[in-house]
Amino acid sequence: MNTHHGSRQTLALLLGLLVAPAALAAVPFDAEITLVPEMEDPAGIVAEPRREREALQDNTEARRGLDLLRQQVTGLWPRIREIDLVELSRYQVEQTRGFELPAAPGELTGRVLANDEESGLWHLELRGPRLPARFDIVYRFLHVFATFDPATGEIDRLTVTIRGWVEE
Repeated sequence: MNTHHGSRQTLALLLGLLVAPAALAAVPFDAEITLVPEMEDPAGIVAEPRREREALQDNTEARRGLDLLRQQVTGLWPRIREIDLVELSRYQVEQTRGFELPAAPGELTGRVLANDEESGLWHLELRGPRLPARFDIVYRFLHVFATFDPATGEIDRLTVTIRGWVEE
């Protein structure tokens, strides 16, 4: 008996209780998740300068991509929770040791990073839960980056990393 397949079915059934059926159908349970160390740029993800990004935030196709990405991250959350955050951490390793991501992702704040006019892909980012830091002025969050192809309606290049900043 293939227990991995059985676990996937069990996970699908459990998620069916938490996620709307339409959203569950869109979740690729075998989606590849690439891990990138804290503050490194994910390969294949483009970000326009801030002014250009602001103009993209209300685009209907991009918003559809962000909604789909939120659904997929919510569906994949049990797998994302298994990520070793200490391995991703570069600056706050000791504070991250022993920290566990919450059972549910909570609010996933999204933004559009860019639109590649040649390929038609939208480059997207979600900010998830806050992660521990040594000082209160340091803000660290789990981030998920991806591309969205409006022609196929598919999310690709799921990348998880840690981003942060200091507020003084």
